Amino acid sequence: LAALLPEQGLKDGLINKITQTQMAARARLKFDQNVQLTVPELAALSGVTQKRLQNAIYSKTDEAPLLSKKGLIDPEDARIWL
Repeated sequence: LAALLPEQGLKDGLINKITQTQMAARARLKFDQNVQLTVPELAALSGVTQKRLQNAIYSKTDEAPLLSKKGLIDPEDARIWL
């Protein structure tokens, strides 16, 4: 996909927007299929930065999603961020 973009589009960060949208779309499919999400996927899907999500996870607030031993988030735990 990046190869098809004009060079100016790459300089303007268009590829970043495309990859972010692609990750959010994949995360939504996983969420709808009740499959665990990664932290970057939940961040993309919820529209928050990965850093903000990680801070919430590590501070263990009430609304923070719980990570499995593999570092994944159950869809039910992700729901509050959506």
